[in-house]
Amino acid sequence: MVSRFPLSKVTPAQLQNLAKTLWSWEICDNCIDENQCDSPSCSWYRSTTLKSFFQLYEEEMCSYRSDAKPGQGPGLASHEVFLNMLETIKSSPDIGRADLVDNLFSDRPVRDDQERALDLAIGTMFKIDCSSFRQDSVLIESGFRQFPWRKDVTLAEFMGSLFTKRPHPNIGFIEDNLRAVKLKRIAALKFQPTDDIRCHLQFDRKKSVVKIFRQAGFLKEQLRLTKNQPPNITISESISSGALPRALTLEILHSIQSLLFPLTDKNSKDLLQFLSG
Repeated sequence: MVSRFPLSKVTPAQLQNLAKTLWSWEICDNCIDENQCDSPSCSWYRSTTLKSFFQLYEEEMCSYRSDAKPGQGPGLASHEVFLNMLETIKSSPDIGRADLVDNLFSDRPVRDDQERALDLAIGTMFKIDCSSFRQDSVLIESGFRQFPWRKDVTLAEFMGSLFTKRPHPNIGFIEDNLRAVKLKRIAALKFQPTDDIRCHLQFDRKKSVVKIFRQAGFLKEQLRLTKNQPPNITISESISSGALPRALTLEILHSIQSLLFPLTDKNSKDLLQFLSG
C-alpha cells in the first residue's frame, strides 16, 4: 500500500544531499557521519545560517500528501526522486510547464499530485510559491495581482514575468530614514516575514504591514552559485545553474541588510533576527 505521506521523515543525510544538489556543496566524511567537522573546505558549516530554510523544507516535505490511486505511484515517492526532479528542472528552463510535468513523471500519477510536486520543487529551488499560480489571475486581498504559470509558458518566461526590470530612483539621500526601526516608530509600520521571494517588500496598506523575505542564508548561497557568471547571463542560463538572476538576489539582500536592517545598527540587527526566526 502506497503511503499517503511518503516523505514524512527527513534525515540529516537527506538535507546534506539537498545542499549538494542545490548549491554543489562539498561535505566532508566527518559531517556525513555526524561527527566533528575538521575540514576547512567543508561546506556543511554554513548549514547553521540556513536553519529556517532547512526547517521549512522539512515541514513541506513532511506535509506532502499523495493522492495516488491504487496502481499508481505518488508524484514524490522518495527524497531521491525529488532531488532528481531538481536536476531535471535545472536542465529544462525553456520547456513549457505542461511538457515539463510530462518529462518529470513517466509513470503518470494523479495530475494534481504532479502539479503539487512541481510547485514544491520550484519553491525549494527558488523560494517562489507557485501553488496559487495554476489558477487564473486574481486580485488578492492586499491588492497584489498574482499571475499564473500557464501550461504553455516556460519556467524562464514565467520567472521573467515575475521579476521584470524597472528603473529605480536614487534614494541615497533618504536611506537613513528607511530603517525598519524608524518606520516602525514614525509610520507605525509592522513587518512580517515571508518565505516567498516574490512577496518581498509587499505593502498591505489596510494593515500597514510590509513583508520581508527572511531567508538571507538562501540568498547568500544563490550569490555563491553566480559569483563567476558574466553580467549579461540570461534567465535560462541562471536557471540552468539553479540560481535566481544575480542582480535580483543582490538587490533583495541589499534592501534587507543595508537599507531596512543595516547590520551595523544593533536595534536593526535584533529586529531582523527576530523576523528571521
